[in-house]
Amino acid sequence: MNDIALHGCRNDTLLGYLKALGILRTFSMQADKAARASWNDATLILHTAHSRPQLEKFFIERYAPTPVANPWNNGAGFDGKEDAAAAVVGKIRVSESGRWIPYRRVMLEILDRYVATGRREAFLSAKDKEGFLRDLRQHCPEEGLAWLDAAVAIGAERVAYPFLLGSGGNDGRLDFSVNFAARALDVVGDEPLAEAGALLRDALDDTSSARLTQSAIGQFSPRHAGGANATSGFDADSLVNPWDYVFLIEGTIMFSGALVKRSGSARIAFPFAFRGAGGYGSASSAEESRGEVWLPVWTGRASLPALTDLFRKGRADLIGADASLVRTAAAASEAAAAALTVGMNMGLQKLERVAFVQRNGLAYAATAMGSVAASDYADPFISVISSPIAAWVEGMRKRDAAKGGNVADALRQFDGLLFRYVGEVERGSAKDKAQELVASLATLDFALASKAPEWPPPLRYLDAKLVDILDDGSPEHAIAAALASLGASERSRRFRLHLEHAKYVDGAKGSHLVYDRTIQPLLQPSIEKTLADIAVVRARRADDDETGEAWWWGTRGARISDIEAMLRFDPLRQDRLGMLIRAYAIVEPPSMLRYEGGTGGYAAADVLPAAYALMKIVLDHPEARDPRILNLLNTGQAERALSLATQRARTIRGLFGRWRDIGGISIENPRWYAAMLLIPIQRTIEQYGVLLRAAMAHAEYVDVRAYCDQLTIPRTVKE
Repeated sequence: MNDIALHGCRNDTLLGYLKALGILRTFSMQADKAARASWNDATLILHTAHSRPQLEKFFIERYAPTPVANPWNNGAGFDGKEDAAAAVVGKIRVSESGRWIPYRRVMLEILDRYVATGRREAFLSAKDKEGFLRDLRQHCPEEGLAWLDAAVAIGAERVAYPFLLGSGGNDGRLDFSVNFAARALDVVGDEPLAEAGALLRDALDDTSSARLTQSAIGQFSPRHAGGANATSGFDADSLVNPWDYVFLIEGTIMFSGALVKRSGSARIAFPFAFRGAGGYGSASSAEESRGEVWLPVWTGRASLPALTDLFRKGRADLIGADASLVRTAAAASEAAAAALTVGMNMGLQKLERVAFVQRNGLAYAATAMGSVAASDYADPFISVISSPIAAWVEGMRKRDAAKGGNVADALRQFDGLLFRYVGEVERGSAKDKAQELVASLATLDFALASKAPEWPPPLRYLDAKLVDILDDGSPEHAIAAALASLGASERSRRFRLHLEHAKYVDGAKGSHLVYDRTIQPLLQPSIEKTLADIAVVRARRADDDETGEAWWWGTRGARISDIEAMLRFDPLRQDRLGMLIRAYAIVEPPSMLRYEGGTGGYAAADVLPAAYALMKIVLDHPEARDPRILNLLNTGQAERALSLATQRARTIRGLFGRWRDIGGISIENPRWYAAMLLIPIQRTIEQYGVLLRAAMAHAEYVDVRAYCDQLTIPRTVKE
């Protein structure tokens, strides 16, 4: 077995990748069925019993081009015009070489059945292109079906065209079938170019020893396409190695379309082909994209039958809310959400993303967009967010609401973060990127809320397990999760409603979330001011409402050690907390109180600032709570806030003795304290014991048990 490195076939460019597929496909079918292919540092390695000279000899002397014909397109040599396309068809008809027999058979069937009888013209004159394609699919010789199924997918109700092959085997006026046949005639026709052998070696090795042919390559390789700025002058011709074009078209046949049936319905799908979603550095809202093709890079040595099966199954499946309902991803972001954990875990290393983007309002060009890393495990994070991405993001993307302004910016940011996350090999350990991704989803929802569209509705809450999946053990995580659980027991009092133009309304199926621009959210660039303002609002409503405790308490709590760490003013930590608060606000909070005690993570009582401890003791007690404390902190009046807190502490049913002088207590950032006082603490006697003991420096005594009993805090751990 020989291992032949083909440096002209690389998986980091569309041209190189398609050439690799084309060489393996034709060589395996016509020369060595036992041939295998693998990748080494992005280069194709062909494993075969043949030597390198034998490989070259096969293509020069025996290779038979796959019949490629587009009779449904004008300019493909079948419309009666005496042009270059007709000349190419004519050369194939009179070819004497046996290697062109399959090609001639297909051409003669088209000419005899459709052109000579006038049926082609009748179909197209009646604008019944789909009828023509269905009839052609029924009568086409078997040799021509491979190309037909790659260029066109014929379903029961409609016909679809793949992104990879333009709009049915053409890119505007450039017909791929004519170009392929002409280039094949250049190298293996009755009168091939004298440089055919040297050109073959250049194509295999990525060298440039032979003279290239002036020919269009279309969307497959922008660097070969010529045009403006392609050389030192103002313009340049498209110069192509004919073997490159022959191999790449042979490779496209691997991407044949098919009907995909899911959940009782069927749709046409092409393998690894999705609607575009941006998510790359040069993406622009002004650019149009036909869509994306993902190039699967496999591990190990693969045979042609194995790769044929890979491409036949190539899709990303999405699991719905009901696990029994599965559908195939249609958009790139849906496929990224599926993240190769369902339906794509087929021995892949990664997938290279290629989009067909219209640049400067001109022709479409293949644009590299990074890669998606495969994995051999199911990512719990992706499995949780895949459904909302499929149902909400992609639905919103199709609407006018996603065009322009903050929504378009938020959508581009979301796409970028999504593809950055799925580009990581070890996605499960990239919790920081996952957190940012959820935050960007929230930002997208908040931006859409500012437009108050009729559709889509606000993003539904994400699965509650997501917060635990994203737990990185940091104080910021614990605090954001605790804040997001505020008001969990009453939907209309939830923390999320402070951050966006949204409210709950009653409907036939119960209360549901709707956008409402008349509501002024409290979310601001400064997380300090955001939380301080929310603290004032929630304390006031807790004080006024008969069932007001739902305003002040959450179903999660932070540890005292987490809060002590955040009390030390740190702008970087503030920014990260702000990001996590947005992320967790859109996650369903636990419906029941979670007692998350444990044996570690407690701050020492003498480390926790007494000022914070005193005010938190007061604000958490329903009889002592006074929103004016937060108002005073919010306006920088720390001494008055402490004085008021001391007065209110004396009302807590004799739990405290006479309070000592508080003149020595100082608060460097009063508004930040107001923000921190909003955070629910874990409702355990251990955590409140630390809080109460921190206040003992300024009180004669503190009865921890009695205080906790008044707050109905259970004694879950031995005191």
